[in-house]
Amino acid sequence: MDANQARFKNFPSSLYTASKLLQVGNQSKTYAVCPSCNSLYNIAEVVAEEGSKCTHVEFSMQSKGKPCGMELTMQAPLGNRNKNRPKLLFPLPSLKLQINSLYQRSGIQQQLRKWTNRHVDNGMLTDIYDGKI
Repeated sequence: MDANQARFKNFPSSLYTASKLLQVGNQSKTYAVCPSCNSLYNIAEVVAEEGSKCTHVEFSMQSKGKPCGMELTMQAPLGNRNKNRPKLLFPLPSLKLQINSLYQRSGIQQQLRKWTNRHVDNGMLTDIYDGKI
């Protein structure tokens, strides 16, 4: 064998080790969610603040818009003490994973091409691309 074995001394021995080394994971994120209005928040920020409340305002352009105010965390036992935990979590998969799962559906490619074969009335403008008709 002509390969220099010393070059591969630190080479990852498993796919898991290689993905950790290259920082290639599923790239999904998880957010804390308001149980009342479903607004998303960074988990680290919500957990760090004691008594964290939802700050979402439904109609922010109105002068009387009030924040939701719902508690975002609860006390959860951790050993001999309590720790703040989000009441509700929302896992958001990566865009790549979402597109991959979309294309796994049967007949999706035909559905995506379907608009090209639709009936269009003459004289009616139906498609707009880049602001041009």
